[in-house]
Parts: sequence; C-alpha cells; structure tokens
Amino acid sequence: MRPIIFGDEGRWEDHASLCASFVFKIHIKLHDEEPWPAKMPVVARKSNSYLVYTRH
Repeated sequence: MRPIIFGDEGRWEDHASLCASFVFKIHIKLHDEEPWPAKMPVVARKSNSYLVYTRH
C-alpha cells in the first residue's frame, strides 16, 4: 500500500528512448493540493506533479 500522496506509477510510453532507459514517474499530490479520496484506487490517481526516477 502506498502513502496517500503517491499515485499511479508509469513511464512515458510515447517516448521509446525513455522507456529503454528505465526512466519512470510516479504521480504525487503536493502539500498545497487537495488530496485524493482515501478509497480512490492507486491506478486512478493522476496529477500534473510527479517524481521521476530510474531503475538500474
């Protein structure tokens, strides 16, 4: 289970080189934004803010 500030996780599927580089993003809610409803599924949690990370 993820903290309520973390949303859906994914990649930039439209950008092949980013997918090949294992660059991912996870949608987040910032402290000044309205939180997602507690019962909202993680896959439905989308926002205009996200963390970018890579796996190696």
